[in-house]
Amino acid sequence: MNIPKLIRIVLISVSLIGLAALGYFIVYPWHETANMRHKLETEFAETWDYTEAFKLLSSGDERVSRILAGALLASQDKAVKWWLKKAREGDVDAQYILAICYLSGFGGKISPAEAVKWFRKAAEQGHLNAQFELADHYRSGWGVKKDETEVEKWRSKAVEGFREAAERGIVSAQVSHAFQQEDRNEKRKWLLKAAEQGDLSAYIFLAYVASKDEDRVEMFKWIRKAAEQGSIEAQLSLGNSYAQGRDVEQDHAEAVKWYRKVAEQKSFAFTPFTSINVKWYHSTPRHHRAQMLLGQCYEEGKGVEKNIAEALKWYRRAAEYKQYPDQKAIDAIKRLEALEKKGSE
Repeated sequence: MNIPKLIRIVLISVSLIGLAALGYFIVYPWHETANMRHKLETEFAETWDYTEAFKLLSSGDERVSRILAGALLASQDKAVKWWLKKAREGDVDAQYILAICYLSGFGGKISPAEAVKWFRKAAEQGHLNAQFELADHYRSGWGVKKDETEVEKWRSKAVEGFREAAERGIVSAQVSHAFQQEDRNEKRKWLLKAAEQGDLSAYIFLAYVASKDEDRVEMFKWIRKAAEQGSIEAQLSLGNSYAQGRDVEQDHAEAVKWYRKVAEQKSFAFTPFTSINVKWYHSTPRHHRAQMLLGQCYEEGKGVEKNIAEALKWYRRAAEYKQYPDQKAIDAIKRLEALEKKGSE
């Protein structure tokens, strides 16, 4: 299976604020209801099902994912205990999630061997992602001795399972199946099937495929679709395209529009990607980058009326993020505050 090295690195090297890397991997073509959204926004009950919460992270609704991620981060120990209890009872999803926790350190413990143990239990129950991950661990020797026979055994099961699920119309499996295809046209065909059903990750990977084909028009089309569906990464990219006149006629007002969408996000900003039917979310300072860029627009009067007070407001927001403080924003604040002070003298 040929998967771009960058994608595999990204899938494993995921980090959460203040924690070791955490990959949220899930096979679950399911979308939450309006009532569930309301529940997530108003309560995080003691009796809540953490496995269902985890599944919601892959729903494609970034607002819901931010609420959930914050809740899960605030109760890591409780969540891991829940998954361990359910995993021991034979819950296949909990077994898979628990393996990811042991890989990432979510809950405080990193143990590749324990991860392999729970991947195997889930794989033996037919969990496709677990089968794929187990094959990858046997290939790399991470947490288990290398064994090419086991690699082929579990890889074959996963590939066949993804193919069958894709043909049944399961969107997440269609994306996964696409990345198992060597032929670029076959890859694109399955991504398009998922895109026709509105899958955000399919939009993102169609943009990626188009970029590899050096088809900038096609790439821009899918980035725009992803941005319109709420992908923060795509929104920032679209804003940059309009600001720089890259792949589209330069339009600073449009750039401001997209920067603002990202800049107004709250502390947790999570972006979904899918590969080999794996969905994950990672914390990102992208909204702070957009705040910096929006501040520049107000300072320079590009796309909006020049307004130093507004520029300072956005620069300050960009600079206040403790983990990734934007040094350019800090410098801009000092510069503008010095000008304000000089003007008042």
